[in-house]
Amino acid sequence: GQWHLVTMVNYNDAGTWRTRVYYDNGTQFTQFNTGPGGTTLGLLRIGDTTLGGNSWNGQLDDLRIYRRALSQSEIAALHAAPDVETYADWSAANLPANPSLNGPEHDANGNGVANAVEFATGSDAMTPLHLEIIGSTAQLTLMRNSLARGITLVVECTDDLVLWTPLATSVSGNAPTGPAMINEGSGIIRTVTVQHAIGLAPTFYRLRVTLP
Repeated sequence: GQWHLVTMVNYNDAGTWRTRVYYDNGTQFTQFNTGPGGTTLGLLRIGDTTLGGNSWNGQLDDLRIYRRALSQSEIAALHAAPDVETYADWSAANLPANPSLNGPEHDANGNGVANAVEFATGSDAMTPLHLEIIGSTAQLTLMRNSLARGITLVVECTDDLVLWTPLATSVSGNAPTGPAMINEGSGIIRTVTVQHAIGLAPTFYRLRVTLP
C-alpha cells in the first residue's frame, strides 16, 4: 500500500555493460552485468516479462526513461523533489545538452512537435491535440503535465486563421479554465477534454504553449 521509487541504471564500465538497481532515495539494491551491448528486436514490457508472464502485482506511475545514466545523487534528488518541474529541469533531464536542440521552440526528437509542447503535455506524441467531430460538436482531447511550471497552455480556435479564440487555458500546470472546458482526468499526466460547437464555416484548432 505504499509508493516507492525504483530506478534501473544501465551504463558502460570499461567496455562491459552493467545495470544497477536503486530504490527510493538512491540505496543500491543490486548490480549485474548485462553483456557486451547491442540491439535486441522485440517488445519492450514494463512490469512484465518478455514472454508475457509474471505480471507486476501493483500500480506503475510517473514512468521516466532518460537519455543518460543517472548518478546516485540525482536519484536521491528525484526521490526528494517537490511535485513541480520547470522547463529547465525537464530539458536537462530529457534533452541533449545542445543549445540548438534544447530550446523551448526547438524539436529535439524531430517529430514536428516543439519541446515546449512536449513539456507542457508530458508527451512526445506527434499529434498532441486530438480532434473528433460528434454531430455539431468538436471534441478535442489533449494531455497536460500537472507538474509543469512557468508555462501557459492554451487550446484555441479560429475560422479565418487571423483571430484566435481561447477555449481552455492552463497556467503553470493548474487545471484548465475556459468557456469550452468540460472535463479533466486525474494523475500527473492528465487527460483534458474540450468541447466546441461548430457551425457551417470551417473551423481550425491549435495548441499553443508559451514560456515567459
